[in-house]
Amino acid sequence: IMKKRESFQYSSLSHSRQMVLHKSLGVHEVHDSDQEAQIVEEMIHHSKKEIGDTVYAFMVASLVRDYVKMFTGTRHTCYRVQRMFYAFLTVCCAMFFQFFVLYAVWHHLCQPQVADIREVYHEFQQAVGL
Repeated sequence: IMKKRESFQYSSLSHSRQMVLHKSLGVHEVHDSDQEAQIVEEMIHHSKKEIGDTVYAFMVASLVRDYVKMFTGTRHTCYRVQRMFYAFLTVCCAMFFQFFVLYAVWHHLCQPQVADIREVYHEFQQAVGL
């Protein structure tokens, strides 16, 4: 089932929101208002690219989507802020677990092996007389 895309009317935004949208999209000075509206709407609707299926892609997609929706006006600001917080919290947890796995591998696998190798090498040096 295809969702109907919400229509975005650039002209309905206040001047200050238009300026903020320009900065966030990287649109520089355009003096013709029709051309300006066309550029911004094309950048919003036609710049969709595939992103990977990772936690980091989820966070970026969620933050961008909710940030733009909040700036263009929405009734559900609280839900969007909660979703942005959830995305950020999810990425923080994922990073914590990744660093924990790295630490656990280093502490439980690498350190004992290095200690064993040093002991064997020390015995070798004593046996050879170095």
